Amino acid sequence: MPHARCVVSLTKPIRQAQLYKCLLTVMARRRGSCRPLITCQHLVETPAHRRARVLVAEDNVVNQKVIVRLLEKLECRVDVVANGREALEALSQRAYELVCMDCQMPEMDGFEATATFRAREGQRDGHLRLLL
Repeated sequence: MPHARCVVSLTKPIRQAQLYKCLLTVMARRRGSCRPLITCQHLVETPAHRRARVLVAEDNVVNQKVIVRLLEKLECRVDVVANGREALEALSQRAYELVCMDCQMPEMDGFEATATFRAREGQRDGHLRLLL
């Protein structure tokens, strides 16, 4: 079940067209908008304006390869980490337009990493889009 603050929810296996529509929707969403949860059946396409830099936090190597391939086909620049701690480190080193975070990872899961990042983010301007 998606977290209460989720904007988009996708289930595995993810199809390329669904991921593309999801990315367009998340990237087009304005900060502070209170749109309800969007499922892959309700996504509407929006034109892509630039190559997004995306961080993928996923512990399963096969899933990493699948999501990276899908994102690269969509012309995204992709960095991959294996757990929530590594995701937080990567987020402190580089700016990302989107983070795709697995919910269940070793060391620090996606929910804990997201909560930690949101707490840090509250101390700065800006709001990063996180996809769990």
